[in-house]
Amino acid sequence: MDEMFSVGDFIEMLDEDVVSWSWWTEDQDLMNWDRQLDRRTAARLIHMYMKVVKRVEDLKDITPAYELRDLFDCRVCANHVAQVYLRGIMPGVKVGDIEIFDVYKDVSREEAEDILKQFSNINNVIL
Repeated sequence: MDEMFSVGDFIEMLDEDVVSWSWWTEDQDLMNWDRQLDRRTAARLIHMYMKVVKRVEDLKDITPAYELRDLFDCRVCANHVAQVYLRGIMPGVKVGDIEIFDVYKDVSREEAEDILKQFSNINNVIL
């Protein structure tokens, strides 16, 4: 079993500038610092970092992300998920003939590193 990878671990990997955290994180992130990171939270954190710190505009049309069967399982995070999915930062998960995002799945350290590596690759193209 993978060791726990927390919300705080992910924030620290994404942005080492402690001062900037208040610009793009939410109170819930700081209150849940030691909680296990899940895919919906990782998507939200990456998306907010892109918008607030990197000033990347949202993709206007997210309808291609509707292929993710669980996109609206978390209505509040649907846009976050769509933005990172459509940019190729976080892939979907194939389950039989359908594709899901698996919003509630825990994120391991290895997966977090993969997400941030992909974000870095995309970040170089976006900016």
